[in-house]
Amino acid sequence: MLSVSDVFIGMGLPALVGVVLFFEARGEFADSATRYGGYSLDGAIAVGLGFLLGYCGLNKSAWFPIKEPTHWLFLGTVAIMPAAVAHQFLWRSDWLWRAASLVILAVAIGGIFSLLADSDWTIAAKIAWGIAVWIAAAIMTVALEFMLRLAPYSAHEDFAAGGALAIVSGLAAGVIGMSGSQTYGQIAAVIPAVLFPMVLLSPVTATRIISAHVAPLYVLLVDGMLLCAYLYVDLTPLNAILLFLSPLGLLADLLPVIRKRGARQIVIAQLLAVAIPAGTAFAMALFKFVHEMSGEFGAY
Repeated sequence: MLSVSDVFIGMGLPALVGVVLFFEARGEFADSATRYGGYSLDGAIAVGLGFLLGYCGLNKSAWFPIKEPTHWLFLGTVAIMPAAVAHQFLWRSDWLWRAASLVILAVAIGGIFSLLADSDWTIAAKIAWGIAVWIAAAIMTVALEFMLRLAPYSAHEDFAAGGALAIVSGLAAGVIGMSGSQTYGQIAAVIPAVLFPMVLLSPVTATRIISAHVAPLYVLLVDGMLLCAYLYVDLTPLNAILLFLSPLGLLADLLPVIRKRGARQIVIAQLLAVAIPAGTAFAMALFKFVHEMSGEFGAY
């Protein structure tokens, strides 16, 4: 069961960090385009720092030697945040930033696969599946970055992007928690705990929250938790795929029938396109969880 300290340290502190950074940034839409070439660190730093604090509060296992796959997500976050800062203020090459973030993703994925039992996975299988997962993660990172590039220029686009990532990460945390590991569910819940307060406050304060820097962090943390839950607990492949692909619903605004609508209608269409597959995964996990719990209670 969740204790009060777990809720406060694992979700309360990350949410507080996100809100503080949110108000400290106070960046206006399109302002980043003139000052920072279209990039903003607000959301990336909030999500990254919030996850680090939440993970330290929830983590109960030893750090060295690394035997817990989620430790690789923590280390990946530690590496990707200074890379984002360097890209913002030191070197402006987008390709160099992408290369650095994809290398960090590769190391984290490799670390997760390296902890699989040798009796169940051969070295060749680990390498092959690790490469396949990294390619999928790289494609999603580039696609998500493309979708998030325009978010700082419009309040509606920013809200849709932030809301979509918050919805998917929240539903993913619920699915992971019902798939055999409450601990993994708590860790996954840190990300939506940071995102939701910022998303809810952004329309009121007209402050941007999303930037392209969030893309590799989202893939590392949310999709990384899905990978850990699939390999080490009981997350089904279908639920993992549905949650992994859900952010692509942001592309719904490219459809002519939706593009002709008003800004609010476009946002609603995007959020629905994101929520339907993620909600389907949540419903299937909930049905399985309730069925298993009813069977256990029936045994008594």
